[in-house]
Order: sequence, then structure tokens, then C-alpha cells
Amino acid sequence: GRMVIDTALSNVFNSNYLFHEVELGYQFTTEKAKLQAEVEFQDATLRNIQEFPRATTLERNFVNFLPTVRYEYKFSPNVNIQLDYDTYTNEPQINQLQEVIDNTNPLQLRTGNPNLDQAYTNQFRLRFRGNNPDTDKNWFVFAQSRLTNNFIANSTFIANEPTEIQDGIILERGSQLNKPVNLDGFMDFRSWFSYGMPLGFIKSNFNL
Repeated sequence: GRMVIDTALSNVFNSNYLFHEVELGYQFTTEKAKLQAEVEFQDATLRNIQEFPRATTLERNFVNFLPTVRYEYKFSPNVNIQLDYDTYTNEPQINQLQEVIDNTNPLQLRTGNPNLDQAYTNQFRLRFRGNNPDTDKNWFVFAQSRLTNNFIANSTFIANEPTEIQDGIILERGSQLNKPVNLDGFMDFRSWFSYGMPLGFIKSNFNL
């Protein structure tokens, strides 16, 4: 039998992501404190070229300033705190950009989105460490928060009735179509606390 390409389920697609970065930094150190600040200028170009089934080209340019600040302070040789602020970008992956239907699971179809932008994240971190060598007690606190604009997430469309989503491809009732999209305002927060102390009466360490 002769094999026939299903153009609705196939494509030839190239994605190029080229970026240039220039960084300037400053560092200040004293006996107890250390400050490091940097700012990075990033110019990035995302170029998507589809050759099959129809020839299309989409080009995007992103210009960002990415600051970073790190501060550490030693209250004593055994107690210190560190604060970090970072920014970074994430570009969409090629499988997220390809506008082709994946019907491997007929109840949960997937497709890409060639209009995706890069994501931009602000990240804050706090670390606090301390220990008392005389009592063998120690403690550690960690907290991190992230805020991302143009976060790449998945949107889900559930068909209430048979729906044609692309040439000849039908999404049956109750089936899902998943597609990546950009969303603003993504936030997450995580924290960790630990405390340790010796238990002399059983010659062990207790950690909470």
C-alpha cells in the first residue's frame, strides 16, 4: 500500500532562538557584609519557520534588563543571613511552538502555539543559618518566592459537542484539546525550617 502524509497531523518546523547578553556588576565586601549587584542587558530573537504544510515565518524580538542582587551578613561566625534577588527568562520549547495536532490519545489532543512569548521571572530567596557550638543547637530557615509574567501554561478546551478543530480533525464530545498559552501573574512561594538539638539522655540528635 502507498503511504499518504496527513497534513493536519504533520509539519516541518524550525525554531531558532538567538540571544546576546552584556553584563555589568559591582561587589562590596566588609568583615561582616557582602553585597554583589549585577545588571544584564539581554537582546533575544525568536524566529519560527514552518516549511510544511504551508510556508510561514514568525519573528519576535525581546529586549530585557535582568538585575541580580545578593546580600550576605554575618551576625557572628556561626550566624548569617543571605538575601538574593534574581531575574531570568525562559523561551518556549519547539514542541510548544509547533501548531500541529497530536492525537495519540483521542480523548486528550494536544497542539502548539507559535505565538508564545518568552517568560520573565522575578525570584526572591532568603536563607538564615545559625548554630551554637557550645550547645550543639542549629537552625536553618529558607524561603523563596517567584513571580512570572508570560508564564507558559496549558489551556484546556473540553468539547460539549463534536467540534472540528482543524481540517478534518474532530474533537469528540467530552474530549479535550490542550494548548500552551502565556499568562501573567503566576506566583509561587515555598519555605523550609529546621531546628536541631542534642538529647543527652539518649545520646542522640533531635531534628524538627
